[in-house]
Amino acid sequence: MINFFQQIEKKAFSIVWFFSLVFLSFNISNVSQLYFDEQHYIPAAMDWLKNIPTTNLEHPPLAKLLMAASIKFFGNNSMGWRFPSALLGSLAIFFLMKISSLIFKDKKLALMIGFFTLSNFWIYIFSRVALLEIYFVSFSLAGIYYALNAEIKKNKRNFFVAGFFWGLAVASKWSALILLLPFMLTLLIKRKWQSVPVFIISGVTYFVTFLPYFYTKTVLHRSFKQIFFDLPLEMYELQKSVSGSHPYQSEWYTWPLMYRPIWFYFEDPVWGDFIKGVLLLGNPLQMLLGLLSVVFLVIKFFQIEKQSQRVLLFFILTFFIWAVIPRKISYFYYFFPTALVYSLLIPICLREWFGAKKSNYIFLIICLISFGFFLYFFPLLTGEYIEHKHFQQMMWLKSWI
Repeated sequence: MINFFQQIEKKAFSIVWFFSLVFLSFNISNVSQLYFDEQHYIPAAMDWLKNIPTTNLEHPPLAKLLMAASIKFFGNNSMGWRFPSALLGSLAIFFLMKISSLIFKDKKLALMIGFFTLSNFWIYIFSRVALLEIYFVSFSLAGIYYALNAEIKKNKRNFFVAGFFWGLAVASKWSALILLLPFMLTLLIKRKWQSVPVFIISGVTYFVTFLPYFYTKTVLHRSFKQIFFDLPLEMYELQKSVSGSHPYQSEWYTWPLMYRPIWFYFEDPVWGDFIKGVLLLGNPLQMLLGLLSVVFLVIKFFQIEKQSQRVLLFFILTFFIWAVIPRKISYFYYFFPTALVYSLLIPICLREWFGAKKSNYIFLIICLISFGFFLYFFPLLTGEYIEHKHFQQMMWLKSWI
C-alpha cells in the first residue's frame, strides 16, 4: 500500500495532466459551429488538407498544420477543430507545474498551482477553441521549463530541448517571442558562444514547419527563396496591415482590470429568456490577488529572492511591452500569457508575507474559493444557456456587455 501511494506521488504531475485533458475536452462541442477567429484558422487548416494553403498567410503554419492533422483524424467537426487546443492546454498546466516545482522546490505547492491555473478561466476557454494562443503559450512554457531546468540543475543538454520548443512556439505565432525573449537574452549573455547551437536548433525547427509549402500544388508551389526570404516579409506586411477599429478593442493598461473582455461567441435568445455565449474573462479572484501581488512585490523588490525577482520582471516585461509594440488595435486576449504568471506571483507573495509553511494552507483555501468563482461563471465559459436574470447578475461591469 505504501509503495502504491509512493508511485501515485511520483506520477502526480502526469495524473493532473490527464485529468486536465479530460476536463478540458469534456463537452468541447457545446458550441458546434466555428466561432471567433476559428473562422480564419479552420478554413486555413482545411486548405492544408487540400494542399492549397491560400488563407491566413499572416501567421506561421504549425498550429494550422496540427489542426489539419486533427481534422484528418477526428473529422471536420468540433472535436477535430479543437482537440489539439485541449491537449496543449493540459500540457501548459503540466509544464507550469514543472516550472513551479523548480522555482519553489515544493511538489505539493506545484500541484496546487496546477489546479489553481485550471480555474483561471483563461486556460479553460483557450483550450476549447481553435485559436493560435494556446499553441504558442504551451510550447513556450515547455521551452521555459527546459531552459530553467538546464540552468538550475546544470543539465546543459536541456538547453537544446528548450531551443526545439522555442522554435515550435514561434512557428505557431510570432507573439511567442514576447515570452521567450528574456530567456534567449539571458542565455546569450551568460553562455555567449555556447548559445549558438541552441539558437540554430530553434531556427531550424521554425523553418522545418514551412517545408510543407514545398509540396503544395503547382500553382501555389513556392521556391526555397520564396519560403525562407519572401514569405516572412509578406507575413510581416500582413501583420502591419491590420487597421480600423473594433468594438472589442481595448488599451493594454485596462487588461488587468478586465474593463473590456471579449465575447468569443454570443447567441441571441432563441427561446424564452435564455442567453448563450462564451465570454473571455479572467477569474475575478485571481485577477485581483494577482494585481495586488504585483504591487506588493514591486514595493518589496530588493527584499525578495532572486528567483522571485525574475518571475516579477518577466511579468512586467510581457505586460509593458504592449505599450511600445506598434499595433494599431489591441485586445484583452493579448494579456493571456502574462495572466498565467499570476499563478506564480500569488504564491510568491504569500510566502513573503506568511512564510513557506503557513502560506501553503492559505493558498489551498484560495484555490478552493477560486474554483467557487469558476463554477459560478462556468455557463459563460462553456457556452451554456443562461437565464437572463442570472446573466445580468454575472455582468459586474456595463463594459462587459
